[in-house]
Order: sequence, then C-alpha cells, then structure tokens
Amino acid sequence: MRWVRRILVLLLVLIVALGVFGVFLVRRSFPRIEGEIQVLETAMTAAHTELIDLLGDPASWKWSRLHTASFENQTLGQSGIGPIEWLFNRNAPQRLGGGADIVNAVGFYPPDGYVVDWLPSMRMVIDLSDFASSTAGNTTGQSGHAFNSHYDDQLEDWVDGEQHPLRWTREQVEEDAEARLTLAPSS
Repeated sequence: MRWVRRILVLLLVLIVALGVFGVFLVRRSFPRIEGEIQVLETAMTAAHTELIDLLGDPASWKWSRLHTASFENQTLGQSGIGPIEWLFNRNAPQRLGGGADIVNAVGFYPPDGYVVDWLPSMRMVIDLSDFASSTAGNTTGQSGHAFNSHYDDQLEDWVDGEQHPLRWTREQVEEDAEARLTLAPSS
C-alpha cells in the first residue's frame, strides 16, 4: 500500500506545483473538471477503480502482482511453438519490487500497464578498498544455453536483491571453479 500512497502524494505535489498553469491545462483537456481538488478526486477515483479491476479486494493488493518481469529469449522467445518458448523464456518470481526512480530500478511504462519493460541486466557493487569484496548479480544467469544449470540460476537472487562475490584473484577463481576449459591449438 505504500506505493499507492506515494503515487497519490506525487500526484498531489504535481497538481500543486503546476498551480494555475496546471488547472488551465486540465480545463483545456477535461473541460468538466473545475479545479485542483476535483482533478485529484477524479485521478484518485480512476486509480482506485483500476486497482480494484486489476487486483480485486484492497486487502490483497500487492505491487508484485502487477509489476512482473519476463525474460524472453531473443532468438526463439516468440517462435509460436509452446514447448520451445517454455524452454527458453523465463518469468521472474512474483515478488518483484522496485520502481523507476530508486536504487532497485525496475521500470514500466504506465500507459502500457505495470509489466516491467526495462531493468538492469546486471547489478554490481565494487569495493575500491578491497576488490575481492566486490559483488555482482545477473538477471538470469551466466549461461546462454537453456540446458545449462547456470541459464537461470541467478534469477531468484536478482529478484531478492542478492549478489554473488566477484572473483578478482587467481586464488579466488581457482578455489571456486566448477570446471576448467582448456583451449589448445590443433596440431
């Protein structure tokens, strides 16, 4: 519910900030609306109606039910073949928070609804005093291969804001390595 209050407060600030000019614009666009209070009441009523239509009972409202993220494979994600799309596309768990103007930036375009349409594909915190203490996280995983265990193994952590240690030294890399790939020229 905090996000609803924030939207309403921002709407009120915007109306007050626009002042007379805003009333002029609103009257021009919506001639039946007479003043700032009526603009606010109309906007709040429309927002409430929209949320009731989308989420039902206000006691069950959750931002994450509206604000969802899907990760569609660029090559086969819209193939039209259900099993292929199921294999390559991923959906974030429905507990995604965030918004456009905060550290946990996960944005949407309000006229198109609340589905996430932009987000950071990677988050990173670099400790300049000790690079070995730095962390990062990807939206889905490290691999582009759908059958690899690292295809989507970071999605849950990304949604929860969790990150993983970055390996800066040879010792760290060797200690945490799962496998080694050696490339050798053919003879």
